[in-house]
Amino acid sequence: DLLNVDVDMFASMPAVFGNVPGGMVAGRKLYEATMKKFNSLLKKNLKRPKDKQAPMADIINESIEFMMSRKVYKEATEDCTSEDTRGARG
Repeated sequence: DLLNVDVDMFASMPAVFGNVPGGMVAGRKLYEATMKKFNSLLKKNLKRPKDKQAPMADIINESIEFMMSRKVYKEATEDCTSEDTRGARG
């Protein structure tokens, strides 16, 4: 499956997205969905009058919240959280 990944994606997608369950293919889907959400929010925001536009930080935060709500992200962070918890106890 990794051979089917677009090489150009490596220039723009942070490598950490390959660390999710399902590897680079699942990470690519998560990255693309998150960027699609971000671009959609940005486009909507730019259509508003200047005085009604949301700050860029709000758009970024909403995009991050969207990413964090995705199943693959939750699965990846559950593994980290449970490992961190076990390490703290042990």
